[in-house]
Amino acid sequence: MKRKKLKYCFSQSTMEYALLLGIIAAAIVGMQIYIKRGIQGRIRDLANQISEDQYEAGTTNSSSTTTQKGGTTYEYINGKTKSYQNETVTRKSEEESIYEKEKDKD
Repeated sequence: MKRKKLKYCFSQSTMEYALLLGIIAAAIVGMQIYIKRGIQGRIRDLANQISEDQYEAGTTNSSSTTTQKGGTTYEYINGKTKSYQNETVTRKSEEESIYEKEKDKD
């Protein structure tokens, strides 16, 4: 009889721990969106401290140019072929932010 009661108590304790872990997991999942928003807000504040000029659609002009040049050289020595590849990549980017600051109306 004592053994049966001990097994029941152990099962009950295990079930209580599982339920507690489930509640904690549900709370973390529920708070995830608030944590994400808080982190995004902090990142935005840090970015504003660095510079007020940030990318915004319609107010930023950007252009980018990529140039690729390359070739392959084949060399035949004693019936064996060796090939060498040469490639040069050049990238140039420019970005300009255009902000129209509103004037205070008195």
